Amino acid sequence: MSKQPVASLSDDDLLDTFVACAHQWGKFSEAGSIPKVNRLVKQLVTLTRELESRDPAVRLRLAPLLDSRDPGVRFQAGYELLALLPDRARAAIESIGQAGLYGLSGRAKMFLSAVDDCEYVPK
Repeated sequence: MSKQPVASLSDDDLLDTFVACAHQWGKFSEAGSIPKVNRLVKQLVTLTRELESRDPAVRLRLAPLLDSRDPGVRFQAGYELLALLPDRARAAIESIGQAGLYGLSGRAKMFLSAVDDCEYVPK
């Protein structure tokens, strides 16, 4: 992630940084590299907070990523868009849960279980 504070990033740069981070998160999740995943989660939380602070139209620009071939990017786009595009976002995350991926399928299933049990409420 850039050393520049995320609040000062343009919308395009913020989205690009989010996609790059989501890709790395997915890659390291599948590899079982927990320390790297944990570092990336912290970055994703920071990026998510910034995305949520901006106009919803910025987050909606992630919608094409719900069809990404990259499961990490698709998962994070689904997470980010669950409040704005609930059916499409959920379908994207469900597809990962059904894909039989080492690290991401379980995460997807646990996440949707938390949503269904109201332990996580999308913003």
